[in-house]
Amino acid sequence: LAMVSTQSTGTPGLLTVLHKQLRVQETVPVQELKTKWSQLSLPSDRLDEILTLGNFVANVNWLNFLALACTSLESNLTEAVTLLCKILTKDPEGGPARIPYDLF
Repeated sequence: LAMVSTQSTGTPGLLTVLHKQLRVQETVPVQELKTKWSQLSLPSDRLDEILTLGNFVANVNWLNFLALACTSLESNLTEAVTLLCKILTKDPEGGPARIPYDLF
């Protein structure tokens, strides 16, 4: 995915909110994801692009979706992985953003 202005796709903060709402589920039904996405006023076309890219149909592996969503907000893979780690970490904000090695 090419970098797209976060004004039309959301922000890392909104992605963090979405993760807090859905992280308890390993697999999320697409319809539930669409509802939560819409409630955050995120553009449906961006969601459709991520779902298509990930070949998600009825259900979404949450971590796989989150990783793809991070790539849509950042300009390169390093920044996308950094954002993903910041969202997934249990470390305090501003800390090292560590995640368990076996998470993926």
